[in-house]
Amino acid sequence: MLASKHFRTLISLSLITMGLMASTLLTAVAQQPTSMAPINGTWDGSLGNSFQKAGAINSLSLDADNNLYVAGDFNYINQTEVNGLARWDGTNWNGYGLEPTDSGKIRSVLSFDDSLFAIGSFSELQNARNNIARWDGTRFQPIGIGLSGHLTRDPIETYAMTLASFNDTLFVGGDFTHLDVQPAYGIGQWNGSVIAQPVRFEWAVDSFASNGTDFIAGGGFSQVGKVSAHLARLVNNQWEPFDVGLGNNFIKVFDTQNIIYLSANNGRDQSQLYRLEGTTAITIGNQLNSTIDNLVSIGSDLYIQNRGQLLKLTNNQWQAPNLPFTINRLTALTANDSTLYLGGEFQLNGNPSQIIAWNDTQTQSLANLFVIDDKSMVSGDAGRPIVISQQQLDGPDASIRRWNGTSWQTLATTSTYTFSGMKMHRVNNQLFSFFYEPQAFIQGQPASKVWRFDGAALTPIAVDLPSMSGWYPSGSQIFTYLAEPQATLPITGIYEFDGSSLQHRLQPTRFDHFSEVVFFNNSFYAIKLMPDLYEDYLEILRWNGQSWQSIKFMSIPQAGYQFLLWNQRLLMAGTNGKLYEISPAGDMNQIAAANGGIYAMTGLDNGPLYLGGAFSAIDGVATGVIARFDGTDFRGLVSPPNGIVTSLSVDRNYLYVGGNFTKVGATPSLGVAVFSEIKNIYVPIANR
Repeated sequence: MLASKHFRTLISLSLITMGLMASTLLTAVAQQPTSMAPINGTWDGSLGNSFQKAGAINSLSLDADNNLYVAGDFNYINQTEVNGLARWDGTNWNGYGLEPTDSGKIRSVLSFDDSLFAIGSFSELQNARNNIARWDGTRFQPIGIGLSGHLTRDPIETYAMTLASFNDTLFVGGDFTHLDVQPAYGIGQWNGSVIAQPVRFEWAVDSFASNGTDFIAGGGFSQVGKVSAHLARLVNNQWEPFDVGLGNNFIKVFDTQNIIYLSANNGRDQSQLYRLEGTTAITIGNQLNSTIDNLVSIGSDLYIQNRGQLLKLTNNQWQAPNLPFTINRLTALTANDSTLYLGGEFQLNGNPSQIIAWNDTQTQSLANLFVIDDKSMVSGDAGRPIVISQQQLDGPDASIRRWNGTSWQTLATTSTYTFSGMKMHRVNNQLFSFFYEPQAFIQGQPASKVWRFDGAALTPIAVDLPSMSGWYPSGSQIFTYLAEPQATLPITGIYEFDGSSLQHRLQPTRFDHFSEVVFFNNSFYAIKLMPDLYEDYLEILRWNGQSWQSIKFMSIPQAGYQFLLWNQRLLMAGTNGKLYEISPAGDMNQIAAANGGIYAMTGLDNGPLYLGGAFSAIDGVATGVIARFDGTDFRGLVSPPNGIVTSLSVDRNYLYVGGNFTKVGATPSLGVAVFSEIKNIYVPIANR
């Protein structure tokens, strides 16, 4: 139990009597769940925005009024929640009502026709669809059905890369074939309605530039229509090949002060900048050994973003300018007539900054951004959440961290690979971590595949398991499979871990490591999920005392699936929102359907089942993104998270939640949360 007063007072007394959870939950298939009152409880308010890392900036841009827009992967800018897009008006940062799951979706924005247009990688953005959106002053709205199709076979994803305006028309470039339902083979056009553009680019368009008269496009393409070309020019509203004598280079285009610049790349990351004069390309500066990502100017000074750094053209050579701040990494760049705006990672006067304004004499730090830290798993013990974090930008590849009430304490660090087959599971009411291979986390301690969480410590369990093998949770039990005998375990087969040692349970003639092992209905079952190109297959085998007997082989809808043995009911949940029960005979019966994906499932024997995901209702019952199932009915929480839930774990008193959210109810809780139900108990009148 947590030491804080907040968690010592979770149990409230009430005149309303609620029966305690029955030891055996109903096993009947849920048909039409009854709408029940949401579950009341409290969230750990100490977590706040502690689980964070620095955000990432995709782009910076300015409008005609010098409002600065930043798009990228971040939830907060300074202390303002904006979730991926913000506008600086010179005094304050303003958001657009985006949700936590919108962070990272927007690549760039452009002010056009008294509105703001956004492109990126999204199927949904508020009311908008498919990678392009228009702000109406209140919400982002669609342009028809958005962008669709793709020019190339690899990648097969539709995406938008650049926005520009010319002659009262909006242009979007990328890898797509249609804007709304009109042809748009790499370039889409809109002037209040979509303009069909039938000229085909065989590869993505990634940039536009204009000198006020000409409007040209560049990118990775080598054909415009059926003519070889690495540039295109708009003539009478039709795209035509445009040759400036740069050969077989991929060309990205920029403009500043009504001058068009061309960055030619030979495919080996060697770039040369040119200034366009008519149809002639004039060499600018020296050749660079990496691509030019951005170009801006202030007065007669020309700057580029190159290999994460800022370079200035000095005596026709690209050089690092003298700056009053340190650039660790430059990811975005824009400018007006007097000021450079830089996005990335900087140090100014010994302090970190991620957006800097510099006018050659004065420097201002405008913002720091942060986003939910990466994690693959959330569990916990006695109210303290434990997270597995992977692919960290700084420090080791991966770590196990525990919240101590005020900060995250690192218990162990290792490689990301180590956690690929890791499980966290409770055995005899104690939390353990189980690894695919033995790990030596603590100096002087032996390597082990099993480590017990003892408060702020990890304790190795002496089990002789040097070979690689997976772990298979089954209700309150957990199993492993030994293909070869070990020194203290001369018998191969399936073993159960009882909290201190391994006990031999089964000697199968064969076993597929990709199967799941469960023990229910007094039998061992092996469940094998086989994804295929167009559909998935599920095979269920039962141990008949001598061998594995295949009792069911079936095709199932394509989705991501997870299995859980809960109260001797074998459940299967899918990212398609379906919840199934598998019978002892191997039959798969749907027992519920959510209106969004189910990404997490957990439950203890003699306790409720919890589902988490991207849904808001199950079988018509409003639940929010977390639903509790008692075997018959579904209920939600009074104050659910405001985003997707991807990880759940439960002990007798607490529910541990991980996902892409910033709040639980009104309580800030960035990506990790701990819930404790307020349980109403019956108190005799004489004792009230």
